[in-house]
Amino acid sequence: MASPRLALRWLHGQAVRLANGLDPDQGTPWISPYVLRPVPSPVPDAPTALRARAADDQRQDEALQRLAAGIEFEFITGDGTCWYGLTARPLCVPVPEAAESAAEAGAPIAA
Repeated sequence: MASPRLALRWLHGQAVRLANGLDPDQGTPWISPYVLRPVPSPVPDAPTALRARAADDQRQDEALQRLAAGIEFEFITGDGTCWYGLTARPLCVPVPEAAESAAEAGAPIAA
């Protein structure tokens, strides 16, 4: 990803996608009637945790600050049978010398 903000935007979408895949709405057209069953309450609710994480602006800001400081961000939740994790790590990628020279000269850098 080009920036910490874009990485977190992507993780937000993945959290919602995972939650919807684990706990789809009963009206979802690809689900046959009577397939979904309630889960007993003592079992942790991973889809709810994923949706809550995606909707929490304060935690998004904290994650953005971590990534901007070069610190890994990780969110892990489980549901009694499986663990789900979302991770973003800052990467240090060396810039080729030709790109540095072009940037210094004001030339556009090809992607």
